[in-house]
Amino acid sequence: MGGKKTGSPSGAASGSAPEPTVYKNIDLADGYALKFADRPPVPRHDGGYHDLDLVCGSGTCSVSTVGNELALLDQGAKGSLDVCRHETRYIRQGDGISVSRLSKGRQFCVTTPDGVIALATFQGQSPSTSASRYVTLDVTIWRDAVPATDG
Repeated sequence: MGGKKTGSPSGAASGSAPEPTVYKNIDLADGYALKFADRPPVPRHDGGYHDLDLVCGSGTCSVSTVGNELALLDQGAKGSLDVCRHETRYIRQGDGISVSRLSKGRQFCVTTPDGVIALATFQGQSPSTSASRYVTLDVTIWRDAVPATDG
């Protein structure tokens, strides 16, 4: 359940684009969540506030978020800070994105009330022979990417 960090963790000066921080190969297991403020974001199972989680039920898993905006990009679309800032086709709170809709390279954006934008790239899911259910994601995080809102 590791992630390899590349890039710079610095935020943005007023009026400029923040530097992205990229975390590769994060294995997010059923019932675990990521918090984008963590450096690096490590999957947790603490039941507290989170930015992205994986929930599996009878035969299906979904990535979801609570209190954030979640948007699935079109198949083949290339995400970026600008794309995530302007994407408004949000998934309804509580619905999440079914893993069955994801294929390698498919991307989705998460925007948090505290000004973080994250672009997640789906890399795969656990094989049917695995002892646990998980998805593997690459996550690019821009901190201070949008003005924070009172939540």
